[in-house]
Amino acid sequence: FRDDNKKLHPCLVDFQSLPEPERNYNLQMSGETLKTLLALGCHVGMGDEKAEENLKKIKLPKTYVMTNAYKPAPLDLNHVKLTPNQNQLVEKLAENGHNVWARDRVRQGWTYSIVQDIMNKRNPRLVPYNLLDEKTKKTNRDSVNNAVRTLIGYGYNIEPPDQESSGHGLENTRGDKIRIFRAEKSYAITQGKWYFEFEAVTTGEMRVGWARPSVRSDNELGADELAYVFNGNKVSPKSMTGQY
Repeated sequence: FRDDNKKLHPCLVDFQSLPEPERNYNLQMSGETLKTLLALGCHVGMGDEKAEENLKKIKLPKTYVMTNAYKPAPLDLNHVKLTPNQNQLVEKLAENGHNVWARDRVRQGWTYSIVQDIMNKRNPRLVPYNLLDEKTKKTNRDSVNNAVRTLIGYGYNIEPPDQESSGHGLENTRGDKIRIFRAEKSYAITQGKWYFEFEAVTTGEMRVGWARPSVRSDNELGADELAYVFNGNKVSPKSMTGQY
């Protein structure tokens, strides 16, 4: 079991012994990274079939041995250096990885809150990537950086597309719609007058509205007769002050 106060974590085991959800999540994110590389127009192919023979693992000291006898043995990738274009690619992959993570959390019923509340499925990181704190961004970037360097270490070539000639972009690869709940109170108005306020901090299409308290977080707003939705990006000042 996990205990952050005592610094205990159930995932500190070898990969094959991971709990199935965590193992599947790692496999899913690896697949998402590869799919995103291809969707962005990158050329990915085997460049050195014998590269794996030269890979070595880092020998960590005995202090890394867990009580279950597990000791991490990551690949030594110090010789793998990314080009400036590949570093830009890492940033795009990190952003898409965050969106994939947020999509899955919303599907599981998680919503946004200023503070994390595991029991009630609230998470402060359910925000657009550019609004994440720098520490979380760095964690995402480091994870993707290691994934890209691992591919290169195994002999794969990763060539980012020419920005001028490529029409690919992340905006064309996001087939799934992501909705972020920003509610910080868990109550519902059942009678009388009410209003809500919000601040739009990003551009693009947005919809703000209300629905029944029992609506699932992955249901599209406006999916039933009791919901009302307007396009917050196109609403005029007149309609903003009107009564509904």
